[in-house]
Amino acid sequence: MCLKRLSSVRFNRTYDFHGLVGLRVQTKSSFAADYFNAEYGSAAGDIPEELPIVVLDWTDSSLPRRPGPDYRLKIHKGLARWYYRLRFEPERILIEATGNRMAVSMVHHMLVHGCLRHLCSSHEAIMLHAAALALGGRSLLFAGSGGVGKTTVSSILLDQGGPGWELHADDYVFLGSAGDTYSYPSRSHLYVDYLKAVPSASNKLSARQRIHLWVFGTVRRVSGDRIKWPLRVEPRLLWPERVSASHAQTQAVLLLERGRAEEISLEPLSDSAALVDQLLQVNFYEARHTIELIEGFLSPPGCPEQWQARERETLRQGLEQAPAYRLSMPETPSIDRAKLVSILQQLVTAEHGSKILD
Repeated sequence: MCLKRLSSVRFNRTYDFHGLVGLRVQTKSSFAADYFNAEYGSAAGDIPEELPIVVLDWTDSSLPRRPGPDYRLKIHKGLARWYYRLRFEPERILIEATGNRMAVSMVHHMLVHGCLRHLCSSHEAIMLHAAALALGGRSLLFAGSGGVGKTTVSSILLDQGGPGWELHADDYVFLGSAGDTYSYPSRSHLYVDYLKAVPSASNKLSARQRIHLWVFGTVRRVSGDRIKWPLRVEPRLLWPERVSASHAQTQAVLLLERGRAEEISLEPLSDSAALVDQLLQVNFYEARHTIELIEGFLSPPGCPEQWQARERETLRQGLEQAPAYRLSMPETPSIDRAKLVSILQQLVTAEHGSKILD
């Protein structure tokens, strides 16, 4: 493949995600290079030639102009603006894009991340929208829609749980068809309510970061929840004493529900097909922008349905041996943190089928 701007790139960064999929970022922009290194620095390394790969060729432009007739314009929230085109091959997806700095995180979220997911789905792996922690080589997956409290629950456990708990994944986790889980080394996405649930985290954030949280929270409230800007933080900043687990085996999946219960409750989920449907619904709601942006570049037209079918089968197989539960919680200020930690501690150490709650 001929990469038009390859000879003129200043930065050529590569990231290998556990031998499942790779990413190459090539750009003249130090801003874009630093952004992706902040997200994926722990995965930096050479990419084996046979590994499926997403290539991002990025050019900074404060007032981007269309580079050619086959480029499309995307404007998000009136602030992020970029032109892009895609080229799909069986084991490689090339993204060529030029835009302003506000667009870098959007291209990451809407295109790079989604294309990594798309390639993984062809190799019996799924990037599941879930937080995850590990203990003794076993992982708990905290799943649910955005804002339900995945980062909050995992952070409470890291804050008040035993010394054996390990960082595993904040927003997405790689899940294989055999039930193996692998970390997705992105930054934690924090919102203003996070400090209410984990007050100790406030001392680990700088004054500037706390101000950002307050400003972002105000914008979110004034916009009626239409504009949600997270504070992106390296998990090591929040949990410097915690070890990171790159690989584990799924012990249990917890589907989170918040605000409908007065106290914490744990309910076994026996309908595995319904659980798969619900998790896929969340996964592809998160991929809605990707599907919109790749339409027309990827053929035949039924490819999004085929992508979903591949993820469904991998998810079905990956969850076959792991029990699933619905974890219902009150709103953040009312969470009994000690009880939550006790439940999760028992869950990851119990034999499958053991009674967790009296």
